[in-house]
This record gives sequence, C-alpha cells and structure tokens, in this order.
Amino acid sequence: MKIQTILFSLLCLMAFATCSDDDTQDSADLKYDGQNFSAPLFTDSAIEAGCRFPSNLTSNFTGQNLTEVQFYIMQVPTTCELLIYDQGTSSTPGTLLYERDLSSSIQADGWQSHNLGTPIELTGEDLWINIKVSHTGSQQSIGCDQGPALQNGDWMRLDNGGWQTLRNYSNNEVNINWNIRGFVE
Repeated sequence: MKIQTILFSLLCLMAFATCSDDDTQDSADLKYDGQNFSAPLFTDSAIEAGCRFPSNLTSNFTGQNLTEVQFYIMQVPTTCELLIYDQGTSSTPGTLLYERDLSSSIQADGWQSHNLGTPIELTGEDLWINIKVSHTGSQQSIGCDQGPALQNGDWMRLDNGGWQTLRNYSNNEVNINWNIRGFVE
C-alpha cells in the first residue's frame, strides 16, 4: 500500500511539474529557448540580451507581422526596454524598428508579455528581438533556459559595448538561450 501511495504521489508531482506557465509560450513562432531555468548574475550594469532570427527563419513568415513579444524576468530591474532591430550583420543588429520602455509593467519571476502597438511586417530579412535592462548591484534579471545554447540564442552587450554571445563573454562557462520569444500573425 505504501508503494502505491508513493507511486501515486510521484505521478501527481510529475503531472503538476509538466503543467507549467511555459505551456502558453511554447506556441511562439520565433524562439530558441526552452522552459525558464534561471537568469545569469550580472553586477552593476546595463545589459542588452537578444536573439537574432536570421532570414532562413523569418522568410517562413514573409508578409506576416510580429505582433507580440514575451520574455522572462526573474528579478525586477531598475529599467527594462524592448528593442527590435532589422538586419544588420551576423553579429550586430541593424536599424532600430521598435522601442518600448516596459519598466513600469514588469513583474518578478514570471513571463512578461507585450503586444506591439505597431506590428512589424516581416520581410524575410534578419530580425533581432532584444531586452535591455539596467540595475544596481548584482542581480539576476533576464531569464534563460538550461541550454545548451543554440546559434543566435544568447547575444548580449554590456553598457552599450560590443556585441558577443554569452558563451564568449563567460569563456564557455554559461551555455544557455535567453527566454525571449516572438509571435507572428
């Protein structure tokens, strides 16, 4: 009887664990990440974390619109902005297409959702979806999955410096994808 109770308890726990808040985000059209796992720890800084979606991915949506972006925030930063860029190079975003300060609407330890006031038409060119946060002191703000990192899923720059992957920045010690997702209609 004890074994049946333990097995039933484990089955219930497994069912509960698979019914996460991430289920709604799994329908994202543009994403590299899996379920939220954590957030890298950064000291005093402004960090822009982003995902580059190259033309071989966006061309599937040519003529459609990016209408919503979702991202995970673990600890609420001082400021939080959504920045969307068009094609630049394979390692640097292009022209800024959309910018929105979301600082006043951010909630801790959860998915944030922003409907673009003006949807962005996808042309089949590269698209970068980025979240820029600033904070004082050490903080874990921008969420990530457990990895391993996929190409273009972990771009970043600190304090408006140069672009690099988080893998390069951490000397391959941190191997994740940012929890940043785009929805297309």
